[in-house]
Amino acid sequence: MRNGFTLVELLVAVAVAAMLFAVSLGAVARARDAGARAACKSNLRQLATAAMAYAADHDGRFPPAAADMATGNSLRWHGKKDGGVFRPEGGTLTEYLGGASGQVRRCPGAPPTEDGFESGCGGYGYNLAGVGSCTEHPEAAAGGDPYAEGMPVAFFTNAAGIAMFTDTAYASGSGRKAKLIEYSFCEPVSWSGGGEPWPTIHFRHGGKACVVWCDGHVTEERLAKTGARGAQRKLGWFAPADNSVFIP
Repeated sequence: MRNGFTLVELLVAVAVAAMLFAVSLGAVARARDAGARAACKSNLRQLATAAMAYAADHDGRFPPAAADMATGNSLRWHGKKDGGVFRPEGGTLTEYLGGASGQVRRCPGAPPTEDGFESGCGGYGYNLAGVGSCTEHPEAAAGGDPYAEGMPVAFFTNAAGIAMFTDTAYASGSGRKAKLIEYSFCEPVSWSGGGEPWPTIHFRHGGKACVVWCDGHVTEERLAKTGARGAQRKLGWFAPADNSVFIP
């Protein structure tokens, strides 16, 4: 009878252990990603619920995304600019988001908050063009300012087909120094007056972006179109790659 293991047996044991370790790491990564997606979807549902509650209190109009865009440009749905940084106090949806409004129930995969340009939106962007303003439907604007109020709920004959909030980010800078920062609007594919916005929808969940629609349901959408500033940073738009999912 021999004692111990041969070199071949030890190598086989090490190989099996390494394989099991790799499999377990993959399982942990998948579980972590699934948890992040679930948290993100929950956050988006809460944002949509808050927007609908706001509409119920404001004559059936969705909250403005940037009520003073044409004047001071210091007010957002997620906060008000103070000392160069957007703080939650005074934001359109602050009182409707409860105690977690400071980070707007931050997406686990959102870019860091180190840049104050749009910090505090939690990595989520509101549909400014089609929901949070009347810029695409000036006839619906109250008082002549298309940014002062959001769109009337009555305009949404297909609420399930218009995006309200999505995962977002913004490519700040250029070249190797470019970095992703928070951004509070999900930009449409094109402007009605011509031109294409820089892409801001962020496909950070395994190549997908989470989207909450104007009827409150949430989906995961794949990248369908991008641009020079988005190709390397998972930024772009989902299908259909036109304004039909942004403008009612």
